[in-house]
Amino acid sequence: MANKLSCDELPKFNLFSFHVMNNCTDVLLPHQSDALQFLVEKFKAKDFYLPLHAGVSMPTGSGKTGIICCLPYYLGSIGLKKPLHGSLATGNPRHHFKKPILVLAPNLDIADQLHGQITVAGGISRKNFLLGKKIVHRDDQKRVLPDVMKVDVTDDLTDQHSLERYDVIIANVHKFLSKKTREESPKWVEKFDDNLFSFVIVDEAHHFPAPTWVKILNKFKHHAGVIFFTATPYRSDEKERVVLGKELWFHLTLEDARENKIIRKTNPVPVGPENFEEADEGVVYEEVLQKIKEIQERKNREQPLPKNVPHMAIAIVKNQHQCNEVAKRWNQLFKEEKSAIAYHTGKSDSQQKEMMKKIEENEVKLVVVVGKLLEGFDHPPISIAAILTKIGSPVKFTQFIGRAQRICRTPVLEDGTIEADIVMHSFYQQQENYHKFENESFIKI
Repeated sequence: MANKLSCDELPKFNLFSFHVMNNCTDVLLPHQSDALQFLVEKFKAKDFYLPLHAGVSMPTGSGKTGIICCLPYYLGSIGLKKPLHGSLATGNPRHHFKKPILVLAPNLDIADQLHGQITVAGGISRKNFLLGKKIVHRDDQKRVLPDVMKVDVTDDLTDQHSLERYDVIIANVHKFLSKKTREESPKWVEKFDDNLFSFVIVDEAHHFPAPTWVKILNKFKHHAGVIFFTATPYRSDEKERVVLGKELWFHLTLEDARENKIIRKTNPVPVGPENFEEADEGVVYEEVLQKIKEIQERKNREQPLPKNVPHMAIAIVKNQHQCNEVAKRWNQLFKEEKSAIAYHTGKSDSQQKEMMKKIEENEVKLVVVVGKLLEGFDHPPISIAAILTKIGSPVKFTQFIGRAQRICRTPVLEDGTIEADIVMHSFYQQQENYHKFENESFIKI
């Protein structure tokens, strides 16, 4: 079939819509298919009008990026005739994707990950979702996969015509700010047409409605459907939130995600005595690191991951100094050179890329972070999340521990008894955050 595909007048997301949808059968997880069908129903309604918003709320690690990758093809099928022979759709689509989709991410790390999963950047990407799941054949990738532009610098948002050549534009929100003043740059507001985009997809939408996000959506929402994706619809203050009617949300509960083995169950691991208020923080670090090591050794022995990939841990700290210190202390404690790394913005781009390569190749045992990799970062061998700072926001808490919830599914499904161990020293007083996470008390859809 791959060699028979050809292009005609319809844009990719319309033309290859049924081809992709057919290949998604028995490949996507049931809740992913349900979410996609939910959004199709919302955007094909006869009383469809703009601005129209919809949202998908699923626990971290549930596979929302896969939904984002497939979504344009599903929406592109609305109004078209399903082909009786061959793979290509025909007819007059409800949503004609002759205009690009804008995908908004909160930071550059998430934008980079989306870029790699949605399209093939710099050759064949082993992380591309549609290729990795064999929804699209590699021989067809140039014809079927979207042409994607990731906005790397603010100046990329000065020429509308350069954007119109692509199927998808991926930008982290800060690219809409002036580099000098860090305020909203007027260039794109004045130069871009209000109908520049067909849809706007907002990833990690709990950052909305920060002022820049609102400004972007207010510019385009009257000509583009808007779809929010998040694990935590409410912001940390529980006052500002993504305002949608309950009927416009597809919501997968934490309980359902666990029971259906979509994500790992979490296991709280307390360290230190109750009411532990004063201590040498260096002693606290050592107690937590010893506990991480103990859990890793037990899991590697009793619950090995597929292909015997070692269990990995991620730890969050307060600042860059502590980030470096905790990684250094791990390496000194266990005499394992470079088995812990400190990942933060103080590292150069080349250093971050080298560290990410080591993470992806499972060459480290502990990733210590601050301000980076706290959301949107997924590496299934991470099954332990340790907290070495006082996290004030239950939303931030939930986003972080979600790094340990994603299940390894390739090349085979991991042992279903593996849990995400959440190591919490009583010194940092995170019990209340964990309680709110367990009860989803800050997710009020």
